[in-house]
Amino acid sequence: MTTRGYYPQEVEPGYEPVNTTVQLPPDLHRDLKFISELWNAFDDALGIKRRSTWKPASVIRRLLMVGRDGIAETLGGFPEDDESRKAFIKKTAAKVAAESNKSKK
Repeated sequence: MTTRGYYPQEVEPGYEPVNTTVQLPPDLHRDLKFISELWNAFDDALGIKRRSTWKPASVIRRLLMVGRDGIAETLGGFPEDDESRKAFIKKTAAKVAAESNKSKK
């Protein structure tokens, strides 16, 4: 994937955010700040107008979305409701444990 593969050219639709807090090592925060500056330059070069400029927090959100989408693709999607999610977790954890035990023998 190229550098721009993570950078979204489309503008995200509005939504009501849910806040969370994450503690980062200084070097990771520095790199996220660099990415935000790079993506702001991409926006300027492409003439994209967003609701706000890229900041480390919005880069984190985008990278989490990319990671989530990759996991969903690997899993074949996410179960829709809580009951299905719990059953999926239980089944998948048991499968991983069984495979791990086979490889230890």
